Amino acid sequence: MPGAPNPLRQSSFSPASLGTFLGRLAGSFRKGRGGHRIFQGVTAATNSFLQTLRRVGKVLWLEITGFLFLWMALVGGIACWREYHAYAAGKEGLSRAAVAALFTLVFTYFGISSFSKVRKS
Repeated sequence: MPGAPNPLRQSSFSPASLGTFLGRLAGSFRKGRGGHRIFQGVTAATNSFLQTLRRVGKVLWLEITGFLFLWMALVGGIACWREYHAYAAGKEGLSRAAVAALFTLVFTYFGISSFSKVRKS
């Protein structure tokens, strides 16, 4: 039959009707059909989750950096010990031991301050 519609060629769901559906769904969230409260609830839950994730990430970051700073201070302390013994034996000047000691003190301070910030937060 040439005039009869072919059910296989007609689509009951077109991209325009999908856009209309999504537009109405978004409008229900904006307007007041109960969707607004759902949107506020989802937003509050997301913000709460992200705030907790941010806090945990900050603590983890401070602990990792504190550990790395203290590890580098330990390495600097070993270098200071080695340079001091080289100075005592007369092989090197005092400046190398002083630089190693300053490095050790600075990185020890950084490590301790990083862990103290963890305790405050």
